[in-house]
Amino acid sequence: MKPADLLQKSKQELKTVSVHPYQEGLWILAKTLNLSPNEIYLERDSVSEAQQSIFFNEIQKRKRAEPLEYILQEKIFFVCPFYVERGVFIPRQETEILVQWVLKNISSSDEIKAVDFGAGAGALCLSLLSHLPNSQLAALEICSQSIKCLKKNSQSFQLEKRLHILQKDVCRVQTKELVKLLGQAPSLIVANPPYIDPQDQSLSPEVYFFDPPLALFSDQGGIGHIVSWFKKAMELLSPKGIYIFELGWNQEDQVRAFCEKQTELKSYKIHKDSMGYPRMAVCFKK
Repeated sequence: MKPADLLQKSKQELKTVSVHPYQEGLWILAKTLNLSPNEIYLERDSVSEAQQSIFFNEIQKRKRAEPLEYILQEKIFFVCPFYVERGVFIPRQETEILVQWVLKNISSSDEIKAVDFGAGAGALCLSLLSHLPNSQLAALEICSQSIKCLKKNSQSFQLEKRLHILQKDVCRVQTKELVKLLGQAPSLIVANPPYIDPQDQSLSPEVYFFDPPLALFSDQGGIGHIVSWFKKAMELLSPKGIYIFELGWNQEDQVRAFCEKQTELKSYKIHKDSMGYPRMAVCFKK
């Protein structure tokens, strides 16, 4: 079969799971043949039976709701490709708002010492390091598989010399450990904590069955990690430091009520994402 025939067949297969079945089939075929999507349109040779078998096996994975990012082993975040694999949290476009705020409010010439809580595959921390050439960052991550992806991505972006990876639970990290890595206490901490209520029934099959639960769910109705990570951030930050974290679209009232009670804060502000949902809290330590 030729590429055009394979794409028509995959389009029919993927109609039940995708709003862009032809496009997804194109991306999967491009990966299978090690070609770019544009090169697929120019390809006139028939695809071997072995490659067809691989292609349709991947199509079946997608048909069973496996996220396209796991099949392609790639997620575009802040216009850059990040390697991801099954078992590692897939970066979300909403999280880009954290990067945008930092780059808008911190000069690229500043020598920032920063920390990323729960770094995952590194989308957030590596995006920041890419645009802050004089900065160093400590990435905290407990999952070995995520660290594997994080290291691979840091090497791809040639940022491994300014990225310090610490495999440890966020709440167990001590200031002296970060000072040893960064030379001083951090002035900036960023985080995308788990914030989904385990009882939430609205999750799509792609999220519920494939994203790692440790990166999704939190107790106390979803704000358990928001609370515990905030307290750890205030402990670790230098005076006048900034803590920025993502929150769920329906958690603004809870986060405001919590922040209003925190005596360590000079001020805070909640920002909305491109869809108009509350998405990010920026907290300024005294």
